[in-house]
Amino acid sequence: MSGDLCRALRAVDWGANIDALCNDAASATELDRLISRFSLWAGQLSAVELDNEAIRFIHEAQLHTHFTCALIALGLYKPAAASMRAFIECTLYYTYFRSHPAELATLVRDSNYYLQRAEIVEFHKTHTPHFVAKDKAVGLTARLSSWYSTVSAIVHGQVPGEWIASEDLRKSRQVPALTAKAVTKLGEAIAIADGLLFCTITEDMWTSFSVGAKRTLVRGMPGPTKVALGLSVA
Repeated sequence: MSGDLCRALRAVDWGANIDALCNDAASATELDRLISRFSLWAGQLSAVELDNEAIRFIHEAQLHTHFTCALIALGLYKPAAASMRAFIECTLYYTYFRSHPAELATLVRDSNYYLQRAEIVEFHKTHTPHFVAKDKAVGLTARLSSWYSTVSAIVHGQVPGEWIASEDLRKSRQVPALTAKAVTKLGEAIAIADGLLFCTITEDMWTSFSVGAKRTLVRGMPGPTKVALGLSVA
């Protein structure tokens, strides 16, 4: 069986798949922009949360943006969807566990302990200052719920064949229509992560970001939204 697997893997011109993505200037440029944006978040948060164990969730989230791009390039679209979902989950976990070190220790120690997405959202609604008003300003929870349901349906195969370039591993390839869908979904995921972080970071954390980073992160954001989120670039 191992011989069959290796023959199947070697039958795919993985390099040609990567070249096809890189020659698609619009998709490649957008993917680069998206991972760069979250990289900016990760760098600023890492500097502020240097001693907070929960920052590892942000590091993992960033890694999943890289995995997603690599999987899209290889023509492995359904696994890319799974990596996108993991990206959102890691970001959600960070927003909760950054202020819950005891629960984070339990998460590491006890495999039976876990938090569902809805529990984290409800925590923020109840305990994170101004979360409800900020959520209203950016439509975060509605977009999160819709996106998560759609991507989970892809990951779980609720619609067989969705986001699959070929049912034959040997024919894995770039499919422009699927690449476009995947790039769009990653863009939505990055925007949701933006919302999660904007709605949950403290004023002190935002103040500690570099001026250049703050200007980049709020670029293009309507003035009323910046006011609702309490974001100053000074």
